[in-house]
Amino acid sequence: MTSIAMRRCADHWRSAYRTGARQSTLDVEESEWLDGALMERATDSFHKMAGAPETRQILQKLFSFLSAEDRLVLELFYAAEYTADEIAQRMGWSTQKVKVRAHRARHKLRDIFAKEMDGWGETSMVRP
Repeated sequence: MTSIAMRRCADHWRSAYRTGARQSTLDVEESEWLDGALMERATDSFHKMAGAPETRQILQKLFSFLSAEDRLVLELFYAAEYTADEIAQRMGWSTQKVKVRAHRARHKLRDIFAKEMDGWGETSMVRP
């Protein structure tokens, strides 16, 4: 889940950079070094925040937009740290189905997260 958030933030900043929203006097090497340093700092900070109760609450809201099977696959894979084979045995599915389901669920979660980030500051994360 942290990787989805980190990649989404990186995509946002890359997009802003490409559209010229960011003007800088740094050359390419200096800019890349600074981006790397900031990303490392942000990653460390994000991992510290991952255990916070607020993080769990936000994940629960994001997960509420997924189907029950998608939530279960992601929770077993990431929270319980089961392998795809173990999940397949528990669910009575093939290993391939578990992998595909997890892949699709991650993409749905990424899209939900992106939509919420686009509505930052508005009353988002409220189901209709």
